[in-house]
Amino acid sequence: EENAPVSYWSWTHQRMLQGFIQGRGLFLDSHESPEGQKSSRMAELPYYDVRVGVRRQLRHAVPITHLESSLQVNESVHVWVEEF
Repeated sequence: EENAPVSYWSWTHQRMLQGFIQGRGLFLDSHESPEGQKSSRMAELPYYDVRVGVRRQLRHAVPITHLESSLQVNESVHVWVEEF
């Protein structure tokens, strides 16, 4: 959904950043795997343009596997704590 909040993993900052979906999901055509075979597996999942960070920089064709939906108000979460 346009402007839907998402969490985006930043390799540069090594942390999750707040982002917002820009436009509609894209379904890319089949691509060749490193072995030279045609694969449409990833083509089945959408890619999204996402605006991230304070500067709202646009990231093009981010795979949905690199995005998480943001927490909503009153949403339950699980927290793992190793030490108190």
